[in-house]
Amino acid sequence: KLSKTKSKSFARIITSLTILITSLDFEKGEPIASNLFNLYDFCRKQVIDSYKNLTTQGIDASINVIDEILSAWKDIA
Repeated sequence: KLSKTKSKSFARIITSLTILITSLDFEKGEPIASNLFNLYDFCRKQVIDSYKNLTTQGIDASINVIDEILSAWKDIA
């Protein structure tokens, strides 16, 4: 059984990934936008799978992907 805290955290993760996905500019930002879309969509699917199966593997994988993206953006800045 999932707690309210876990459900809220899941909702926040999915909302955050959705915001990232919808903020992509496919007209001006190709091919980076498509690559980021694929990574964000992978994370979304992994998080949903973890939520359904009550595991953390997909969440851990998503954290690693997002951490790599964040690190790359910091290097660019």
